[in-house]
Amino acid sequence: MARNGDGDRIEALEAEVYLRDARLAALAAEVDDLRNSRAHAAVIEQAKGAIMVTMDCEAEAAFAVLIAASQREHEWLHVVAQRLLDDLGQPPTAP
Repeated sequence: MARNGDGDRIEALEAEVYLRDARLAALAAEVDDLRNSRAHAAVIEQAKGAIMVTMDCEAEAAFAVLIAASQREHEWLHVVAQRLLDDLGQPPTAP
């Protein structure tokens, strides 16, 4: 049977391991969020470029167009940007 001092030490070590595991899980989630943000930024930048070309405007105005569409459609900005890029990649439908 473990002495009380050993039991306290084991509990302290278990608590330390639990905290490290929780910290590792939080860091892994943060890395995933950063990867997603990076991917979303690329889509948004591509959509801004497409808007700049088609509307002959500056980056700020193109971003404002995306933001307005995002708010109007109640969608995430990257979703609106991806939809725009998807639409541009599709051949026009016949009337």
